[in-house]
Amino acid sequence: MKCQRCQFDNEAGAKFCGQCGASMTSSGPAVAQSTPPVSQVRCPRCGKANYATSVFCEHCGTSMSMAAQPVTSDAIPAPTPVKKVSGWWWLLPIFFGWIGGLIAWLVVKETDKKMAVTLLWVGIGLSVFWAIVSIVLTIVLYSIA
Repeated sequence: MKCQRCQFDNEAGAKFCGQCGASMTSSGPAVAQSTPPVSQVRCPRCGKANYATSVFCEHCGTSMSMAAQPVTSDAIPAPTPVKKVSGWWWLLPIFFGWIGGLIAWLVVKETDKKMAVTLLWVGIGLSVFWAIVSIVLTIVLYSIA
């Protein structure tokens, strides 16, 4: 249907104009319905399909200048569930140093990359810390004797 404000050819049933963002629910005669375009993109906010040339989403009015996704099918993909990483992974680098950090990093990196890198650095840092402490204690003990 055509927009009353700018005459842009929108999808049938559009709530907002894809060109100017005006509400399509205003009173007035609707102009002939159009056929769906070949090239469409999904709205970054609501996920509905729009013309590739749309400046605003025809369903929710959001600006399409944000990264709109190309339409690949009629079904909207389900959001990926966020997996929470257990806090028990912190024990590995604490008790086993860099080896524990490496193991924790290998296991956790697919789920939470930031936490995996932190676990690795904690393991390396604690290994270096205990190496320095043992060197200092050795020097102090040999200097006393």
